[in-house]
Amino acid sequence: MKASLILTSVLAILVFSGVSYSQGRCNHLTNPTAKRHCLQRQLDEANRQQRLANERLNRANLRMQQACSTVEVLDQAAELASEQGANVHVVAAGVTWRSLRAITSALTRERRKCDSARQEVERARRGQ
Repeated sequence: MKASLILTSVLAILVFSGVSYSQGRCNHLTNPTAKRHCLQRQLDEANRQQRLANERLNRANLRMQQACSTVEVLDQAAELASEQGANVHVVAAGVTWRSLRAITSALTRERRKCDSARQEVERARRGQ
């Protein structure tokens, strides 16, 4: 909800600032039809750029959700494994781990992916 409100605000700012900027680039045209077409092309390009930015943000957000969900599963697997002691045989999310070391290695790797994906989402949000 909050993300959609922010996205709507950013889009409105981009459209209004884009319209004022684009009018300056089309002011040299004296024919009203040509000026309208020029403005329409610029608006179409701004909308295309916004759509591409939204798609990048959505892909980054999906990667972040997947990586962070995997971290949650691995955290639970690590807790189960630590309770079992030396005889580790943990099945979580369709994967079987046979050692605590394997779980902690996977957990570390997935935490890095999750953090990296979070940073990518933040960059995508700032880029809009």
